[in-house]
Amino acid sequence: RENFTVIHECFHHILHAKCFRNKEANYQHFCEKKAFRTETGKKRPMSAIEIIEYQANYCAAAFLMPEEAIKKLFLEKMKITKIPDKPIKITLSVECIISEMAELFCVNYMPMKYRLQSLNLLSTQQLTIDEYFCI
Repeated sequence: RENFTVIHECFHHILHAKCFRNKEANYQHFCEKKAFRTETGKKRPMSAIEIIEYQANYCAAAFLMPEEAIKKLFLEKMKITKIPDKPIKITLSVECIISEMAELFCVNYMPMKYRLQSLNLLSTQQLTIDEYFCI
């Protein structure tokens, strides 16, 4: 968690320096709402603070969990040879793999899960209890 938080804050410093120069800064002025609505799959427009948090989170994830390294390790852990055509459903065994990968990249479970989902390797859909344990 500490690694992710530190890198997240570094990206705020890099990306949003104008937003945080003083307490009265109107950070909304520096954020584009339209571009992020579609990309994040949100149903409602994001507020300015949601946008800058999303940006810092995304950059921290990409920095700490590089795409090619994540894909290579995911294939290895899943014992498959190519990227699946559609995202894999999250089951108990997949959760174990997410945890192992998180440990190897020195991040928590949730950032790893979101990174795998953002790379379209894991499904964002929730399984039923029966599906979760039986797949």
